[in-house]
Amino acid sequence: MLIETFEEFINRLDFNSIIQDPSKFLLDEFNIQLSNIQLVVIVGIAVLFFAELIIRNINKKKQSPEEKPHPLKKVEKSNEISSDVIRQKIDLAIAYINMDKKSKSISILKKLEKYQLTKKQLKQINQLRERLS
Repeated sequence: MLIETFEEFINRLDFNSIIQDPSKFLLDEFNIQLSNIQLVVIVGIAVLFFAELIIRNINKKKQSPEEKPHPLKKVEKSNEISSDVIRQKIDLAIAYINMDKKSKSISILKKLEKYQLTKKQLKQINQLRERLS
């Protein structure tokens, strides 16, 4: 029979010879050619990998709720890019003022007079005009 059972495979193994020369065992049984040093390095890397996983898991469990990373807070509404056209134009006017392009800022503020503005928007536009004067 070509396929042997796992139990038959284990029964015919000589564990002392495997421990003494694992590269010979791999070559005879599986036709894998590795030196004993290569096998030691591979096993060492695997042990380090699993040790790191265990350490990370232990640290996660020990971490208190206060120490866990918090999600980023929402940006303040005053710093958000608005979908409101009037708010965008006011922001653009402020940007032009900051770039010392006062004439462009004035023309934008004049265009804003055509819209129906809220009290808050009117107040902000008046403050910008005073800043330009």
